[in-house]
Amino acid sequence: MNITPQQYPQFNDTTLESLLLSLARKILEIQKDSTLNSTSETIITITEDLNNETTEVQLKELQASIVNGIITIKNYFNYDFTDGVGQYPFNRTNIVDAFFHVLMFQQKHELNIAKNPGSLMCCDFDIANVSEMNMTQQLVINAGLTDYPITVTNGNSLTTASKQYLI
Repeated sequence: MNITPQQYPQFNDTTLESLLLSLARKILEIQKDSTLNSTSETIITITEDLNNETTEVQLKELQASIVNGIITIKNYFNYDFTDGVGQYPFNRTNIVDAFFHVLMFQQKHELNIAKNPGSLMCCDFDIANVSEMNMTQQLVINAGLTDYPITVTNGNSLTTASKQYLI
């Protein structure tokens, strides 16, 4: 699905599918950097299946709360994320929160047959209320992409990119 680039200024993606994968890859990169991930938390895994040209992204046990009626994911990293400049979901202020809201937005479009002619259902999330467990955050969220279509290019080096499936 085509989008206006740089609604998250650090990302030049022109499709929703590409932006979501770029956000995931950046989260993984940040997670691996001990200066940006001072608590060494592991919240994301990405696995690519080059033969089937798909990728799987899993974010597990994200802590969240409801702020002014909106689910807000905890800011896990000491990363200088530039706030989104667009309308929802392109208006979030930390990278993990941006990923989650873009994923929810994309899933909404997956459910629209007119926008998803191939009927691919790659986005998934679940939310649990944990306020009874005396945690600092009210919600725990798991979010992911399953069988997310990618294109594999084998030029000077192997590269992968998301494949657009929504219109």
